Amino acid sequence: MSNSGAADGDQKSRRPAASPFNQQQLASFSPIFTPRTITGIYLTVAVFFILLGSGLYAVNGNAQDYEFQYDGNGADSTDCEITTANEGKNCTISFTLTKDLPAPIYVYYELHNFYSNHRKYVQSFSQDQLLGSQISDLSACTPLERNGDLTLSPCGLIANTLFNDIITVTSDQVMEETGIAWNTDLDKFEQPHGFVTTACAATDECASCLQAAYNSDDDYDGCGIATDASGTSYAYWYPDEDKIQYLYETFPDVISPLEGVKNEHFMVWMRVAGLRQFRKPYGKISQSLAKGTTVTFNVVNNFLVSSFGGSKSLVMSHVSDLGAPNVYWPQSFLVIGFLVLGLALVVILVQTCAPRPLGDVKMLFDS
Repeated sequence: MSNSGAADGDQKSRRPAASPFNQQQLASFSPIFTPRTITGIYLTVAVFFILLGSGLYAVNGNAQDYEFQYDGNGADSTDCEITTANEGKNCTISFTLTKDLPAPIYVYYELHNFYSNHRKYVQSFSQDQLLGSQISDLSACTPLERNGDLTLSPCGLIANTLFNDIITVTSDQVMEETGIAWNTDLDKFEQPHGFVTTACAATDECASCLQAAYNSDDDYDGCGIATDASGTSYAYWYPDEDKIQYLYETFPDVISPLEGVKNEHFMVWMRVAGLRQFRKPYGKISQSLAKGTTVTFNVVNNFLVSSFGGSKSLVMSHVSDLGAPNVYWPQSFLVIGFLVLGLALVVILVQTCAPRPLGDVKMLFDS
């Protein structure tokens, strides 16, 4: 018996420590929500949201948006509409400014009903290939890996459905088409391994220019000469031209062989949108424009939207400090603010017309 008692005494006590935290004796705050308190909270929240919404409306008013739908159901004009892909139909779109438009002014194309967020579409590309690797396993690009016997480079649905309308400014303004891709995307695209290029007069043989520049005896079969935006001629050569269809061959009117996958229009397209209606930047006008100025664009229409029941628009916009024009934010804040204000008025009305006596709140606390 004595041994049993000793064993029991040696057991560790399971009683919590005698501290305020362990004994649940910490000080606490229990607010009493009287009608006056609730009314004050409602009014504070209402005033905050109404002021915030009004401020956003004022800032949003500085942003201007000019939009013209040039193809698809409900188009503003039928001059641009096409019925087959790569039709190359030309049309003119003009915007006359109703206000002064400070620089920078962004030019976008807007697509409707294009589900680029579909799972199969989003997954159909090869990042290794976009970084220049010549890969043999193209399963990541399913279902668009080849064009007949030629391997597509880049392969996949995203790359090979590139928006290929050509938009140019024909009035006095200058539109820049660089600096439109995210800086984080610039390092995600590289020309195919083995691609070479060098400055070369348009009258020279491309192979001779490349052999001299790279001190090589290769014949550079299939090389070519192209001119960049500044008018300088370059010789270029892609490896395995007889086996691979490169991006500049798929979209010759949009992609220069000198740029290939490093073309910023292509980089912008490869960043897929999350919704079926979206805008993507096409260019930027870096000069401020006065009220009454007319900006004229020529559009070469190639991208077919009738096949998926969509539409497309040309948009010219000046962004505010909060970005592009967006009425939904200020509207949402104003709606919330006025709803809460209405609740506050209901509480005030009820307490005025049919007040309910409040008991002794001291009875809610322990003595």
